[in-house]
Amino acid sequence: MPQEKEIVCGKEQDTYRVTITGKNLNFSEYVNKNVVFKDMKGKELVTAILAAGGVLKIERRKNGKLTDGPNGEPAVQKFNSMNGRLWREEHRKNDLLNDGMKGEPAVQEFNSRNGNRTRVEYRERNKRNDSKTGELAIQEYKNGTMTRGASYKDDKLVKELNAREISDYLKSRKEQATKKVKNVAPSLKL
Repeated sequence: MPQEKEIVCGKEQDTYRVTITGKNLNFSEYVNKNVVFKDMKGKELVTAILAAGGVLKIERRKNGKLTDGPNGEPAVQKFNSMNGRLWREEHRKNDLLNDGMKGEPAVQEFNSRNGNRTRVEYRERNKRNDSKTGELAIQEYKNGTMTRGASYKDDKLVKELNAREISDYLKSRKEQATKKVKNVAPSLKL
C-alpha cells in the first residue's frame, strides 16, 4: 500500500497542506531520512520530492478541502506508477471541480506514455460549462486529434458536435487565436 507524506505550505491565511502519496511503503521514511530534503520546507520540499520521482499523487487542501494552491497549482495531480508521468490533474475550489484561476480546464487527462492530452472538462462549481473563452465543456482526443466535443450549460448538454462541427469548431478557435495575436501589436506585420 502506498504511503503518504503531509507538508504544510504557505503562511498565516495562505497556509495550505500538501499530501504526497508515494509509490511504496517506505516513501515517508525515504523523505524524512534523505539528506537532500533535510533543510527544505513547504513548497520547496514539495517541488524537490516531485523532482525526485516515486510520486503517485499530490493533493492540496485549504481548511480541509481540496483547493488549488495559491499560485494556481492544481488541487489534485495523479502520476503513472510505472513511468511517473502526469496522467490527470484537477483544479478545485472548496472540494468542487472548478476551472483554474488562469482559465485552465477543471480536469485534464493525459496519455501517460506520450503526454498527449486525452480529455478536457471545463466546470464551474462542479457543473459542466463551456469555458469563459468559449472552449467546449467536454473535449476528448485521440493521438492529438479531437474526437468528441460537447457544449454544456449548468451541467445540461446543449449540443454534442459531429465530426464536421468539430472541424468547424477547431477552425474558428484557430482563427480567434490568430486575431488575438494580430490585435496585440497591430503595427507589427506577421
